[in-house]
Amino acid sequence: MGGKRILLLTNFKTSNGPDVHVYLIAAPDAKDDATVKNAEFVDLGSMKGNLGDQNYDVPDMVDLAKVSSRHDLVQTL
Repeated sequence: MGGKRILLLTNFKTSNGPDVHVYLIAAPDAKDDATVKNAEFVDLGSMKGNLGDQNYDVPDMVDLAKVSSRHDLVQTL
């Protein structure tokens, strides 16, 4: 893919909220709003849909070592 970094969500399903975004979160366990809000995060933009496969570009400035936990990379606030 030409060196681009992409977050790929497969078989994804979430609520059809009014303003749902994809965040990469620098927290080992982001299970609640307080943890997400207090952690370093990068907003990858609005959800492209609430069902199915989706791709999101990950900017070069993102330190993947901080956000590569498999726990809840996607959060809605």
